[in-house]
Amino acid sequence: MRKGNETKKRRKLLPAMLAVALAAVMIVPMGSGIAKADDEPNIGSFKVTVQDTSDDYGKFGEDLLETNADGSGKYAEVAYYRIAIGEKDSAYDTYNWELIDELSDQENLLTLALEGKQTSEGKDAYEVLAAEATKVILSGKITPSAKVAFGKNTDALPAGLYLAVPVKTGEAPKADEENSGNVTITTNEWVYTFAPMLYSMPTKVKEDGSRGTAFDFGPWIPNDTTTAVEIITKAGRDFNYGKIAIEKTLLTYETKDNPIFVYDVIAKKNGVTVYSNVVSMNFEEAGQQTVEVDKIPVGATVTVTEVYSGHSYEIKGGENPRVVTAALEISDENIAAFSNDYDHTFHGGGGIENRFTKEDGNAFEPVRSKEAWE
Repeated sequence: MRKGNETKKRRKLLPAMLAVALAAVMIVPMGSGIAKADDEPNIGSFKVTVQDTSDDYGKFGEDLLETNADGSGKYAEVAYYRIAIGEKDSAYDTYNWELIDELSDQENLLTLALEGKQTSEGKDAYEVLAAEATKVILSGKITPSAKVAFGKNTDALPAGLYLAVPVKTGEAPKADEENSGNVTITTNEWVYTFAPMLYSMPTKVKEDGSRGTAFDFGPWIPNDTTTAVEIITKAGRDFNYGKIAIEKTLLTYETKDNPIFVYDVIAKKNGVTVYSNVVSMNFEEAGQQTVEVDKIPVGATVTVTEVYSGHSYEIKGGENPRVVTAALEISDENIAAFSNDYDHTFHGGGGIENRFTKEDGNAFEPVRSKEAWE
């Protein structure tokens, strides 16, 4: 019996490691039927490797490779969805493909993709097909054939076209905000966005003896279950943001003027400033106030400095009561606390909070707007 989501519409095309190359693919006549699911041999495995890049904040994707004691991904895994069944043709050096029911209306798109062509709208057919397949997977209508940690081999799988979809461990795939066919994973410090990864099984041998694509001229590798087909991610990342609370306790209130307290907030990640702004509080009575500062990248070292303590007020505390420095974690208890008391003198003064604008998606630069603070 064929599995519920594997009743397919046939298409006989030369297979390819689609994300690597799409060109000069031959379409051949229809041949013998597709093997039943119970008769399909397992012929090879996949492995997704994180791209080897770095940026100002360190090596890309190190947290994606973290695993638990049982070998599962600490934050993320890769789910492999077979979107088309493949069978070796007995008469031609090709494979027959049958799309899953949920994509059976995309056979023309599959043909264009395997021929390296564009759609009538001028879009890359491979990218469109991969995005359409991702949307079907995000609907929850099909289940993965395998799910393993990044950098780990799947068990051997039968021939087919597979979409490799990164997922947060223990969760279903999550679409990006634009619902463009990309998926996202949030780890402790980062939000990763992955482009679709559509690959074929099996592949061929390159001239140098390594595993290549279906376009190489070596023999097929139909039953190699020891060497995985390696897929390298195409991903970007943005900060996972957290927040802090600045907590001010005013022990005594001087009624001549409302005291204003001003704080400089600077966050650095790997030595790079990722947030810089000034916030203020205005008291009308003794007591406690709290102001939240959000959009601070998790993992950054945050320094909060009381740069103005209100006219006629002195700060109370330890050796350096004006400065609080800590690494920001995902928590509801990130609090920088300050305490002030009236010093029995009076100086008029005022303050204004800096506003901030997002310049490049990473760092926040202050737009200075000052008044005399004392």
